[in-house]
Amino acid sequence: MSYNKDFFSIRLIKEITVKIPLEMESDSPGYKMITEENIKEAIDYDLKSILLTHQGERFDALFGVGLRAYLFENYRTPRVAVIKRTIQEQITKYMPWLTSFDVLVKAQGEENSLFVSIKYKINNPQIIGNFNMSVSVSDL
Repeated sequence: MSYNKDFFSIRLIKEITVKIPLEMESDSPGYKMITEENIKEAIDYDLKSILLTHQGERFDALFGVGLRAYLFENYRTPRVAVIKRTIQEQITKYMPWLTSFDVLVKAQGEENSLFVSIKYKINNPQIIGNFNMSVSVSDL
């Protein structure tokens, strides 16, 4: 993490992570960053990563939900509840700074698609947000 100093307001803005996709900054020797002012963007990126990453695909063998793997499931079974519980467990483990969150998962078997909505809150800085994602066979 690094800090930018705004000399006019004497305020420090913390840079949190790099902006994805990576873009070079023309006026500095690095990549564009997501700052505290854009923290919702960083949270949304983290949620998307958790939902789309298959377990074992990254740094931690237990990280990820792998939503795409569920697209060919029979949704008349209690599978949607399992997906929801997996998402909740992943967020609790890998995003503990979220003060509270609520997960909604809807399956549309005819279209082989899943819709996930996550409402979340953090206290410092105070942010309340909503993340929505749809994944379908046509996206593959």
